[in-house]
Amino acid sequence: MENQTEVPPLACCSLKSKLMCVSAGLIVLIIVAIASFVLGRALPRGPEGTLRGTPTTAILPTPTPTPDETANWKTYTNEKYQFSIKYPSDWGEGNDLFLDKTNRVWRMVHMASTKDRAYVSGPPETRLGKGAELSIEVLATAESGGVLGAEVLLSDERAKVIKNFSILDSVPAIRSTFSHPKWLDTYTEVDFIKNRLLYRLTWHYAEEYKERFRENPESIFDQILSTFKFLD
Repeated sequence: MENQTEVPPLACCSLKSKLMCVSAGLIVLIIVAIASFVLGRALPRGPEGTLRGTPTTAILPTPTPTPDETANWKTYTNEKYQFSIKYPSDWGEGNDLFLDKTNRVWRMVHMASTKDRAYVSGPPETRLGKGAELSIEVLATAESGGVLGAEVLLSDERAKVIKNFSILDSVPAIRSTFSHPKWLDTYTEVDFIKNRLLYRLTWHYAEEYKERFRENPESIFDQILSTFKFLD
């Protein structure tokens, strides 16, 4: 009887271990390949199939501040009624409401409480009828509960546009626009009450004004109105 050669148990275990290592390696490679495929599909691609890089944040230019056209305007201050307002630098000041206006353009701002008046006026090269003016009145009648002047215009057939808004973002005001039936001039009136006083701003201009000065009258009024402020 021939002697059979027995395989040592250690050699058998070593072979099994190698097979297990190879199998494990193949499994790892398959997992890595699948993960790479899935990741590649998930990444954004360019128009030709190339992977895109991380987008860079665009640097927006700093906006240029809008210049303040009223910065160099003159300022009228009324200490008695505690308010101020700006007006164009080429306007001059006066304090006599009864000057001869037959040969002048009066772009006027006058502040009034019954008899107290002051005003500023524009260049004196043409007649009043071709100019524009802004008047500001402070009326003590509001102390007795008087109504806003623009509310009265509700029954006036000349009234064209009437709307509510706020001046200084806090004081309720009424703005009305109407035309004079005889001279065809345009009027815009803004009324508001503060400390039981009625403030009335009336902007008036003739149709010739727009042609002569090449200016938008309502735009000028809005600019002047935007500079109005209380001192208290």
